[in-house]
Amino acid sequence: MSTIFRAAVPQPASTSELGPLENLPGTWMGTGFSLAELPDHEGGSPFFLRLNATQETLTFTEIGAPILNRGNLQDDIVFRGVHYLQQIADAQTGEALHVENGMWLYVPATSVPPSGPTLVRMADIPHGDSFMAQGAPVADVPGAPEIPPLDSTPNGSVFGDGYFPPPGTELPPGIPDEALRDPAVLLRRALKEQTVLNTTTLDVRTGPDDVRNIGFVVENANATSVRAALWIETVRRPDGTETLQLQYSQHSILRFPAGPRPDPAKQIDWPHIQVATLIKQ
Repeated sequence: MSTIFRAAVPQPASTSELGPLENLPGTWMGTGFSLAELPDHEGGSPFFLRLNATQETLTFTEIGAPILNRGNLQDDIVFRGVHYLQQIADAQTGEALHVENGMWLYVPATSVPPSGPTLVRMADIPHGDSFMAQGAPVADVPGAPEIPPLDSTPNGSVFGDGYFPPPGTELPPGIPDEALRDPAVLLRRALKEQTVLNTTTLDVRTGPDDVRNIGFVVENANATSVRAALWIETVRRPDGTETLQLQYSQHSILRFPAGPRPDPAKQIDWPHIQVATLIKQ
């Protein structure tokens, strides 16, 4: 007589092992705003400003097993994380604007290097960009977050501040004028009429060698840095029930050549900014 063995479906880990990431698994949906200056060689202009009101779906799935990293100068560490898929479309036309997949990891404290618990965000974008951003979490702070401003002004020796905003700039319907200079006003506006009970902050940024791009991107609109903050908020509704809300701001730098290479004096750094307020479904 033969015995048949059936492999069991892996049991999900307790979300408490995800630390500050524990509320991320699931699907989040909402709206936001994207500001990006893009090169325009075909159009005969150095750049053009693209502004979009956005609709977004952001999905997190827990990585189904512990992640073991073996130590040489210290004992092994074990940590957890989540996969994510981000999909952003124009709120008016439905045109796809951005897709990104990656992971968020929660790494325990280490002795080599000496560090407290850290966050890692690893991302891939189909334009030909990858990055790794790191930071430290701040979990379960009472009340709403203090959301800092985001400066959308370019920095460069050729055009400088006087080039922004370009003449004739029009914001999408529903986006206030002040969001052009500081898109984070949309996040603060969303919080004004809300009762936020507590907030977990996930704040990460890239280091000098943490962004990688294909050759075309490097030569035409080189992505050089990324910093992002996610605020996971417990919100009390007017009826007394609670829901989870995720707000984020992301500030990337795209470096454009404004003259023949390799003249570093003829470059301009344009911020690419994304903000959104999403509700867990």
